[in-house]
Amino acid sequence: MALSNEDLVLVYTGGVNNSVGNDSLGGVFSSHSPPQTRTTILENLFREILGVESSPGITLYRIIGLKNKNTTTRAIRTKVSFEASPIPIEIQDPENPDAVNDVPAVTNYADYYAMGTSEIAGVEPQIIASGTTEPTGVTNWGTSLDIGTLDKGENIAIYLRFTVPAGAVAKNVASCTIRKEADSPQ
Repeated sequence: MALSNEDLVLVYTGGVNNSVGNDSLGGVFSSHSPPQTRTTILENLFREILGVESSPGITLYRIIGLKNKNTTTRAIRTKVSFEASPIPIEIQDPENPDAVNDVPAVTNYADYYAMGTSEIAGVEPQIIASGTTEPTGVTNWGTSLDIGTLDKGENIAIYLRFTVPAGAVAKNVASCTIRKEADSPQ
């Protein structure tokens, strides 16, 4: 049986019944998935950034899983990547707080969003103490991951990082989702 788009699903971590993005900090894979809408990353996995946090800048982390829920076919050449539109960011000049400079729309998402994995498929991911705790052992941060083979029914941890640069002021940001793709063996 060939894989379909519905066979690869993102799931929260933090316990089998967790359905809250802010609580997706590793551990047991959940049976619940974040909605795959245009706002998955920001609104369903990461909390709102407060003004007092954006002034010095902040980096938040979440741990989710990618599951091959097909019960008969393994996923090969599995990849995940960010699919986003440009993110407009405003930077406030600390020397002149009344002046705000619009930075052109950003097309390099590695400065704001990143994903990585240090896990072996089928292994429960590490637990981080809080959303600001950087996971240990993740060295391959980027905007896409080549996962390789994901056996039938298997999960793999995906670590997410969202960075708000120092001096960013409140502004609606563009949407971002996670794209999943894989092939099935012939």
